[in-house]
Amino acid sequence: MGMAGAFGALGGDITTLGQNPAGIGVYRNSDIAATIDFSNQVSTVNTAGNNYSDSKFKFSCNNFGFVWTVRFNQEALKNLNFGFAYNKQKSFDRSYKTSYANISGANSLSGYIAKLSDGISVDNLASSNNSSFDPYDSSPWLNVLGYQSYLINPKSSNTWSSVVGSGTSATGDLYVREKGSIDEYNFNIGGNIYDVFYWGIGVAVTDFSYDIQSGYGENFTGGYLPDDNGSVSSANTNGWYLMQNALHTNGSGIKANLGVIMRATNNFRLGFAFHTPNYYKMTVPIRLP
Repeated sequence: MGMAGAFGALGGDITTLGQNPAGIGVYRNSDIAATIDFSNQVSTVNTAGNNYSDSKFKFSCNNFGFVWTVRFNQEALKNLNFGFAYNKQKSFDRSYKTSYANISGANSLSGYIAKLSDGISVDNLASSNNSSFDPYDSSPWLNVLGYQSYLINPKSSNTWSSVVGSGTSATGDLYVREKGSIDEYNFNIGGNIYDVFYWGIGVAVTDFSYDIQSGYGENFTGGYLPDDNGSVSSANTNGWYLMQNALHTNGSGIKANLGVIMRATNNFRLGFAFHTPNYYKMTVPIRLP
């Protein structure tokens, strides 16, 4: 990284297999190399006037590769090289959490759902035992979940109120955990002609994975729930709720690379590389309620 891509024209370094495959042609001997990474990640969350920090020390191998050289000792074709390189292009690993105090109806999740549901009738959010109507097919899922979990209450003219209302005392907690990475595997072949012209072609296979799990919950005292008659007139209950989300997606991609390096003088080289688009096949599972 410190060379800012200059090895794309210099060659002779395993990291160039993913930049300019002609860099493999510069090798005159077999080689093996790895990059070891030590990192300390620090996450800080500033919310509701509070700061929360966490740190994690990590050890990883972000780059590994080898080159195998076959010498011909001919005037034109000096050698033919075969190489493999692994590069971690991106890491999604991180986690954080925070807490909230003095939550009111306006900044409660249930208050947000109530405001979002204004203009939607009860019939559009309720499941009926007498028909095949499914509210998830016609209304936003968050609104349906809020109504069927008693987080919002109908008032009049398709307006809604929240379980966290005036005088309700509530606190909240949030956590998020992400993991996954983008990894690239390069397979290259290249050669050296007259110690002046170096060429290389390769195939790069990309592996992608991403997972996220998150949850947000609130504990409340003096919440508003409908009574036996279906009306909401006073703060009559204490409780808590938790909403969780999970997503897993993965995929793979493939592209081709080709490149050349020309040694114009002993102190000056020119490098050229062409990369095809990376064609991905992605999988995102969908889980219905």
